[in-house]
Amino acid sequence: MKKTFNIDEYRKMVNDSLAVSTCSADMRQGMINMLEEILHRTGNYKGFQYLMQNQVPAGKKPGIFVNSSGWFEATPIEKRFDRVLTDSTRIKFI
Repeated sequence: MKKTFNIDEYRKMVNDSLAVSTCSADMRQGMINMLEEILHRTGNYKGFQYLMQNQVPAGKKPGIFVNSSGWFEATPIEKRFDRVLTDSTRIKFI
């Protein structure tokens, strides 16, 4: 008998983990790699978004840095993805 699972539920589960997890960035990268592969193989990949500071645990780095004004335009592009200020594993799949 063939078993199936709901890809949207799996996407939500991984997105939730990527947002709130305090595990290592390597573990989050593993989650990203697996979900991305499944989404591509099934034709469900629609891109991703970087998480903002208010979408990650307090004290953790966001996926994209935006200064206190909250406007992307007010933050220089080179600072938005500065490795000191951001964590590239803080993303959300669409």
